[in-house]
Amino acid sequence: MRHNAEMAQSIHWPLHPLCCRFLAAFFGSLPAQVHEGQYIQSRVSYWALGFLNNGECEALGAWMQPDSGQMRWPEVFQGLKVRGVEQIRFVASSESAE
Repeated sequence: MRHNAEMAQSIHWPLHPLCCRFLAAFFGSLPAQVHEGQYIQSRVSYWALGFLNNGECEALGAWMQPDSGQMRWPEVFQGLKVRGVEQIRFVASSESAE
């Protein structure tokens, strides 16, 4: 089985450049079952959509994590910054605040 960081790297969203300013971004997650050889592993699929002032939508990324693993949000936001995102005015999420 792969190390978490290696797995995150291998299926990380393509590193295409992004718009620098988004009016809003929506972050969501869905449970997923992934086949790894003869086994089925529980994962969580995280994804993000960015919305521009003109109403257009752009996929910001998609990431897979082990079901029991915590998403490394600082790394996600740093990755968005490296890809050109300077500002997201509003952020929404499907996750509940606990």
